Amino acid sequence: MTNSQRLAIVRSHLLSWLGENGSERDSAAPQIVSESILIRDGFYSGRSFHAAVGDQTFRAIWFMEPDELKIRNAQGDVVAAFQGGQIKPPEPQTAVADSPQVASPISLPMPQPAPAAAESHQGEQESENDPLPKAA
Repeated sequence: MTNSQRLAIVRSHLLSWLGENGSERDSAAPQIVSESILIRDGFYSGRSFHAAVGDQTFRAIWFMEPDELKIRNAQGDVVAAFQGGQIKPPEPQTAVADSPQVASPISLPMPQPAPAAAESHQGEQESENDPLPKAA
Protein backbone atom coordinates (compact mmCIF):
# COMPACT_ATOMS: atom_id res chain seq x y z
CA MET A 1 0.00 0.00 0.00
CA THR A 2 1.35 3.41 -0.91
CA ASN A 3 1.56 6.32 1.50
CA SER A 4 -1.18 8.17 -0.40
CA GLN A 5 -3.50 5.14 -0.17
CA ARG A 6 -2.85 4.85 3.57
CA LEU A 7 -3.45 8.59 3.98
CA ALA A 8 -6.84 8.24 2.25
CA ILE A 9 -7.75 5.47 4.73
CA VAL A 10 -6.63 7.68 7.65
CA ARG A 11 -8.79 10.56 6.37
CA SER A 12 -11.86 8.36 6.00
CA HIS A 13 -11.28 6.78 9.44
CA LEU A 14 -11.03 10.25 10.99
CA LEU A 15 -14.25 11.41 9.32
CA SER A 16 -16.01 8.22 10.37
CA TRP A 17 -14.89 8.66 13.99
CA LEU A 18 -15.97 12.30 13.95
CA GLY A 19 -19.38 11.32 12.60
CA GLU A 20 -19.85 8.77 15.38
CA ASN A 21 -18.40 10.85 18.23
CA GLY A 22 -19.04 14.43 17.23
CA SER A 23 -21.72 16.78 18.37
CA GLU A 24 -25.05 15.04 18.86
CA ARG A 25 -26.90 18.37 19.06
CA ASP A 26 -26.04 19.28 15.50
CA SER A 27 -26.62 17.00 12.53
CA ALA A 28 -23.87 18.70 10.49
CA ALA A 29 -21.58 16.40 8.57
CA PRO A 30 -18.03 16.13 9.85
CA GLN A 31 -15.43 17.80 7.71
CA ILE A 32 -11.70 18.28 7.56
CA VAL A 33 -11.26 22.05 7.60
CA SER A 34 -7.52 22.09 6.91
CA GLU A 35 -4.64 19.68 6.50
CA SER A 36 -0.91 20.22 6.91
CA ILE A 37 2.14 18.13 6.09
CA LEU A 38 4.37 17.27 9.03
CA ILE A 39 8.11 17.47 8.37
CA ARG A 40 10.62 16.36 11.02
CA ASP A 41 14.37 16.79 10.46
CA GLY A 42 13.69 17.38 6.76
CA PHE A 43 11.69 14.16 6.27
CA TYR A 44 7.98 13.60 5.78
CA SER A 45 6.54 12.25 9.03
CA GLY A 46 2.75 12.54 8.68
CA ARG A 47 -0.23 14.87 8.54
CA SER A 48 -2.03 17.24 10.86
CA PHE A 49 -5.79 17.74 10.45
CA HIS A 50 -8.11 20.42 11.79
CA ALA A 51 -11.63 19.05 11.73
CA ALA A 52 -15.08 20.21 12.78
CA VAL A 53 -18.42 18.64 13.55
CA GLY A 54 -21.10 21.22 14.14
CA ASP A 55 -19.73 23.61 16.79
CA GLN A 56 -16.98 21.22 18.00
CA THR A 57 -13.45 21.37 16.66
CA PHE A 58 -10.78 18.68 16.77
CA ARG A 59 -7.13 18.38 15.86
CA ALA A 60 -5.82 15.04 14.69
CA ILE A 61 -2.25 14.04 13.93
CA TRP A 62 -1.27 10.98 11.91
CA PHE A 63 2.34 9.88 12.32
CA MET A 64 3.30 7.79 9.30
CA GLU A 65 6.16 5.77 10.80
CA PRO A 66 4.41 4.26 13.82
CA ASP A 67 1.10 4.48 11.85
CA GLU A 68 -0.63 6.23 14.71
CA LEU A 69 -3.59 8.63 14.68
CA LYS A 70 -4.25 10.81 17.75
CA ILE A 71 -7.37 12.95 17.98
CA ARG A 72 -7.51 15.89 20.39
CA ASN A 73 -10.45 18.09 21.36
CA ALA A 74 -10.38 21.91 21.34
CA GLN A 75 -8.84 21.96 24.84
CA GLY A 76 -5.93 19.74 23.67
CA ASP A 77 -6.99 16.58 25.51
CA VAL A 78 -6.44 13.29 23.66
CA VAL A 79 -9.94 11.89 23.08
CA ALA A 80 -8.94 8.95 20.86
CA ALA A 81 -5.82 7.16 19.67
CA PHE A 82 -5.57 4.50 16.99
CA GLN A 83 -2.61 2.41 15.88
CA GLY A 84 -1.97 0.31 12.79
CA GLY A 85 -4.79 -2.17 12.28
CA GLN A 86 -7.24 -0.06 14.26
CA ILE A 87 -7.22 2.49 11.44
CA LYS A 88 -9.57 0.75 9.06
CA PRO A 89 -10.78 1.60 5.56
CA PRO A 90 -14.39 2.69 5.22
CA GLU A 91 -17.07 0.03 5.00
CA PRO A 92 -18.24 -0.55 1.43
CA GLN A 93 -21.45 1.23 0.53
CA THR A 94 -24.53 -0.92 0.23
CA ALA A 95 -25.77 -1.10 -3.33
CA VAL A 96 -29.13 0.29 -4.34
CA ALA A 97 -31.50 -2.50 -5.36
CA ASP A 98 -32.11 -1.03 -8.83
CA SER A 99 -28.48 -0.45 -9.73
CA PRO A 100 -26.60 -3.27 -11.48
CA GLN A 101 -23.79 -4.97 -9.60
CA VAL A 102 -20.43 -4.90 -11.34
CA ALA A 103 -18.12 -7.61 -10.03
CA SER A 104 -15.04 -6.47 -11.90
CA PRO A 105 -13.97 -3.82 -14.39
CA ILE A 106 -15.32 -4.25 -17.88
CA SER A 107 -12.75 -4.87 -20.60
CA LEU A 108 -13.39 -4.20 -24.23
CA PRO A 109 -11.33 -6.08 -26.79
CA MET A 110 -8.90 -3.99 -28.77
CA PRO A 111 -9.40 -4.18 -32.52
CA GLN A 112 -6.57 -5.94 -34.30
CA PRO A 113 -5.00 -4.15 -37.23
CA ALA A 114 -5.99 -5.57 -40.61
CA PRO A 115 -3.21 -7.57 -42.26
CA ALA A 116 -1.52 -5.79 -45.12
CA ALA A 117 -3.25 -6.76 -48.36
CA ALA A 118 -0.24 -7.37 -50.46
CA GLU A 119 3.12 -6.99 -48.86
CA SER A 120 5.89 -5.80 -51.05
CA HIS A 121 7.52 -8.55 -53.03
CA GLN A 122 10.85 -6.87 -52.57
CA GLY A 123 11.38 -8.89 -49.37
CA GLU A 124 11.19 -12.10 -51.42
CA GLN A 125 13.91 -10.89 -53.73
CA GLU A 126 16.49 -10.35 -50.98
CA SER A 127 20.01 -10.86 -51.99
CA GLU A 128 21.69 -14.01 -50.73
CA ASN A 129 24.75 -11.88 -50.11
CA ASP A 130 22.91 -9.65 -47.62
CA PRO A 131 24.63 -10.30 -44.23
CA LEU A 132 21.76 -8.99 -42.09
CA PRO A 133 18.32 -10.59 -42.29
CA LYS A 134 15.41 -8.18 -42.67
CA ALA A 135 12.91 -7.98 -39.85
CA ALA A 136 9.51 -9.42 -40.62
